[in-house]
Amino acid sequence: MKHILLTILISMTLGLCGATAQEPAEPAKATELTVSMADNILYVIGAPMGSELVIKNMLGEKVYQNTTKNEKDTFYLNLKSGFYIVKVGNTLKKVIIK
Repeated sequence: MKHILLTILISMTLGLCGATAQEPAEPAKATELTVSMADNILYVIGAPMGSELVIKNMLGEKVYQNTTKNEKDTFYLNLKSGFYIVKVGNTLKKVIIK
């Protein structure tokens, strides 16, 4: 029994001698999706390239559809003032056009 404990203790000591202290790696931060409107221009930031973009009015009618070309994209719209729901990928955002 002493032989087994001594072997374990020596193994642990030798294992610790070769070990170096390292900071744990930070997990990759997901880019937050930002959707904003200004002067009938829709700005989408943080959406993966090729994400489907759908805009619906408050009645649930699809009024615009496109796909993102890059992570910072701009869409020029011609929509009436009101409330709209923007779906980019699986994310929903509410926007107001004044």
